Amino acid sequence: MSKSSEFTIIKLDFDLSLKYFFEYFTIEEFLKVKRQQAEALGLHVISIKWEKSRSHFHVLMKVKGYIPTKDLFKYQFLLGDDNSRCNFNFFRLNVFGERARYLNVLFTRKQKYKKLGDIFKRVKK
Repeated sequence: MSKSSEFTIIKLDFDLSLKYFFEYFTIEEFLKVKRQQAEALGLHVISIKWEKSRSHFHVLMKVKGYIPTKDLFKYQFLLGDDNSRCNFNFFRLNVFGERARYLNVLFTRKQKYKKLGDIFKRVKK
């Protein structure tokens, strides 16, 4: 993503079972709250959608402007992204710096790396 991008995608992973989610919430009210949270953080939300993963769900939020990697990971955490994923993102930020954003994929789309060396080979330089 170039720093002149007109938007950034914030990816959020929620591991609450859909069975329980739909018992207590509607997707519309959940997305409304996520939009309000993002706007309270000063983000301009262009669009927001959800998609089902195997047994959970993801939220993809398109926000105006380029967000540096450090801030992107901070916003993901503050907006309720999966804690394990956030820990991994901050670890990658410490190792790769700004390039860590290229490894910021949702788990169902993440390639399986057999050893840490494989990650270094795949990171854009």
